[in-house]
Amino acid sequence: MNSSSDANQSPQNVHLEFEVNLPPGESLHISINNAGQITVQPESGDIIIQPVKSPRNFFNPRFIIRSIKSTFRRLQTTPLPFNERYFFLFALAVYLITRLIALADFPLSFTASEAAASVAASELLETRLHGADGTFLPTFFSDGQALTLGTSVYLRAIWIVLVGQSLWMTRLFGILSGLLVIWGLAYWLKDGFKIKTWWAVPLLLAATPGWFIPSRSALDVTLLTTLYFAGLAAYLRYRQGTAGWLYGAVGLAALAFYTSPSGRVLIPLAILLLLVMDFAHHRRQGALRWRVALLIIALILPFARFLWSAPADILTIDWLLPASLWSTPQPPAISWHYLQHLGELLNPISWFLPRPVGVDAYTMPPYGALGWGTFPFLLIGFWLTLRQIGKNLPAWLALTGWLAVPFAVAIFWNFRTLALLMSPFWILFTALGLEKALGWLEQYRPRSKLILAYLLLVVLSVSSAAILLDALRNSPRWYPDYGRNGLQYGSRQIFHLARDYAIHHPDITIRISPVWCTRCEILRAFFIPDNPKILLDPPTHFTEAMDETIANNVFIVTQEEYLTLVEIGRFGKINVENIIPFPDGSPAFFLLRLSY
Repeated sequence: MNSSSDANQSPQNVHLEFEVNLPPGESLHISINNAGQITVQPESGDIIIQPVKSPRNFFNPRFIIRSIKSTFRRLQTTPLPFNERYFFLFALAVYLITRLIALADFPLSFTASEAAASVAASELLETRLHGADGTFLPTFFSDGQALTLGTSVYLRAIWIVLVGQSLWMTRLFGILSGLLVIWGLAYWLKDGFKIKTWWAVPLLLAATPGWFIPSRSALDVTLLTTLYFAGLAAYLRYRQGTAGWLYGAVGLAALAFYTSPSGRVLIPLAILLLLVMDFAHHRRQGALRWRVALLIIALILPFARFLWSAPADILTIDWLLPASLWSTPQPPAISWHYLQHLGELLNPISWFLPRPVGVDAYTMPPYGALGWGTFPFLLIGFWLTLRQIGKNLPAWLALTGWLAVPFAVAIFWNFRTLALLMSPFWILFTALGLEKALGWLEQYRPRSKLILAYLLLVVLSVSSAAILLDALRNSPRWYPDYGRNGLQYGSRQIFHLARDYAIHHPDITIRISPVWCTRCEILRAFFIPDNPKILLDPPTHFTEAMDETIANNVFIVTQEEYLTLVEIGRFGKINVENIIPFPDGSPAFFLLRLSY
């Protein structure tokens, strides 16, 4: 028997020729094992080879292991397309998709904290850039309780002029401003630490539970986080030789300073640390330092004007620290709370523990701020940063910016929300640890670089999608209290119902009970700014005395108020025209008509 193979054929398609001389009456059976059994049968003196595929059991562990090994062998020998910029664009697309899907529906509640800056911006535009006291371009604005708003009002005024005002557009502004964090992290990792996986920054952010809700909301603390971190990234570019970026760093720091009370504590502390640590470098800048000094003076002028004209009580309470801090001004109590908050912020374990239910409407109770899967990488990255602090500019700048946050915000009572300011730094350390771990795996498997990159892309993308799906499907069961002391759910549903009802019944006065939320006036001004027929007023007036105008009113009340109206028996008829449910399906608000 002779055999020959065609050299031009690929190893997967080999041509065989056989010459066999058999005595009369004899037969030949040939079996060739090559990824399956091949049988040969003679017909008319010829040999025909026909492959016979063996049945595959997809649930057989041996088949699964063999398939995985075969796939990895093919990936190692097959060139895969890899371009860092394309990977970054894909990661950015995943980030934006997971932010935009069901944006108006989640977070579940839209509170006055999100609406205040947009309402102040609309009023500023209506008064032609004058404040409530007549001041042209006021420095700070009221959020319904205190003068805490600043930068966000002016930025949202520009946004409203460009795209208008709605819940969806207000939250979209928060998403777009959050892109500054992505830029800062990508630059810090790519041009600062020179790591290869900088492209994964959007996916790391998208897969971080603590960043999920803030990045989809219009909270001022999210804007403060983006401005602060982007300012530090601009400062890093300046320290790495691009002197002009110092103007950008100063400008972003000023915007962060005017954003919120916590910014007015954090920014001066960070600037002081950078001045002390880089004093020798700044002295060598020549004319640049004087131009920057003039810019800083110009940026301080609005603040100086405010200090000159503001009453003393506003200076000590409203514009800097929350009034709750001054309700118990004993130094020992303040010092104890400060140290307690500082210890919790510096403890990395606390960042992985689930948040207590009811702490904040903008947290995800089943999740910690960071996922447990990133814990080893966070420790590795933090240790690597500590080791480089004396010889690596990006390392010591990251640690300086990170340390400034807890020492500045621990004084505030809502320090858990303000801890969001530390999230970009935790993600930075996690990315460094992830890069180190991937480097170790590449040394063990030299040809696995592309496989690891694609695996990282898939795992982070799936994690981002899983958080989104979990939030959209299961979040109604996360919050046991939807009322004033909990989620404060219902603003969009109530005011949209009132607006639609007013369109079809222009002669009816709609009275909305405000017991379910705080600062309801802000929410009314956001959703229905120009309808005098829609009021914030509980039905108390109509229960205490007879009022013949009751027929010209409808009432939107909570379930508790509805049951009370039924129990007191004062009304001859209570007509329920509509019911707004809570996210879990239970009745929440009732649209009523009353008659004696």
